[in-house]
Amino acid sequence: MNIKKILFGVSFLVFGVCLLGAFGLYLMEIEDHYGDLQELYYESKSGDLIVDFKRSKFGVLTKDWRRISVSSSDGTSVDLFNWVYGETFDSEVTIYKTNDKSIDCSEVTFMQVEDMIEISELIYVTSN
Repeated sequence: MNIKKILFGVSFLVFGVCLLGAFGLYLMEIEDHYGDLQELYYESKSGDLIVDFKRSKFGVLTKDWRRISVSSSDGTSVDLFNWVYGETFDSEVTIYKTNDKSIDCSEVTFMQVEDMIEISELIYVTSN
């Protein structure tokens, strides 16, 4: 009877250590891939709007458990890191939540996005 309890306890401990290690590796992968942008990864959700005021670009985020894709107005979908640092490393982006989750980038212009921000139709989430 005591052997069963000891084996159960050791098995539970080994499983817990393995689970903790896997979670640590997951967090390390996010940090390695996104670097300074990892806060954007953790704070954003699918359907959020990302805006780069320096380049006058915007897109809608699609997030899964490992990556974030940005769907731009030109119809392309690229990884967040490549979208932010694609042309230059001097980029500042801001993420906004939308009340209407169905924003279609092909139907909205950058001027309309600026107007939505100005009238507080978009809710600030984070920026880098």
